[in-house]
Amino acid sequence: AYIGLRPQGSPLGDAAFQDIASLRRGKWFRKSGHIFGRIGRKILRTKDDRHHLIIGPTRSGKGAGYVIPNALMHEGSMIVTDLKGEVFKATAGYRRRNGSQVFLFAPGAERTNRYNPLDFIRQERGNRTTDIQNTASILVPENTESENSVWQATAQQVMAGAISYVLESPFYNGRRNLGEVNSFFNSGVDLQALMKFIKAKEPYLSKFTLESFNAYLA
Repeated sequence: AYIGLRPQGSPLGDAAFQDIASLRRGKWFRKSGHIFGRIGRKILRTKDDRHHLIIGPTRSGKGAGYVIPNALMHEGSMIVTDLKGEVFKATAGYRRRNGSQVFLFAPGAERTNRYNPLDFIRQERGNRTTDIQNTASILVPENTESENSVWQATAQQVMAGAISYVLESPFYNGRRNLGEVNSFFNSGVDLQALMKFIKAKEPYLSKFTLESFNAYLA
């Protein structure tokens, strides 16, 4: 008798698929928000801004069923990691026609938008030096616990000097970018000789540039 009265357990516990009533209670039938699916012709959306995890094997519809619909319908800005370019091809035209600015950043590809960090260095006194040093510290990280930290700091200072030089020398008018900074170090000319030549020919350079060069020439 006791065995017959015990509640019957379920391997899923109290988990169950939602029905129309529970979806209505959960406010899934919205006119805006992230698209998660549909029941019949009713689109399921949520205003929830937490992380969403979509799991499925290759070619199971994760992109076509979730990523692309949301990339088309999302009303704000977004960044999409799109290794194959499929989302861009499917959504960029529609987004542009509806007022969005769309950029494709694919370094190394034939077709790509470009980003020049040097454009964001402020030219006001004080801000300029800080921005250049911050950029140099990203390009040449310094490990203060390393036995070579002194040399790393010098390398960082030389990088800052090269950035500063590219930003102010008339020679780089119209070409003030990281590509030219790279060319500065890979011109095939001895770096010390190049810096001495620049100091002699362009004595009007900023104090910051000249002192950065001197850190390497010392």
